[in-house]
Amino acid sequence: MYSYKARITILTGVLMKGVFFMNDEDRQQEGQVYKQMKRLQNSNHSREFMQKLINAYDKNRISDEKARTLGYLIKIFDGIYQNSEIEERIEKLEEIAKKNNNGRRFG
Repeated sequence: MYSYKARITILTGVLMKGVFFMNDEDRQQEGQVYKQMKRLQNSNHSREFMQKLINAYDKNRISDEKARTLGYLIKIFDGIYQNSEIEERIEKLEEIAKKNNNGRRFG
């Protein structure tokens, strides 16, 4: 199973492929959400992406299906990102606890 960071990287690639690496014909038919390529690296980026997605949908630049798909992927990205942050915090707390207990484990 992939780590949370690996899942974020894979999902970001999927989102970017769907939005940024479309061929010219598809881009003309569907429109694109971002004018320039940007990696989703945190929840602020996904919020900005979602705002652009909503605006593109509102202006009829993208289809219902594409808006739904990208919205779903952004939701997954946010969930994975939040889990990744929590995992990192837990690991830091475990390290602090080990140092404070002279290397003994809780349990």
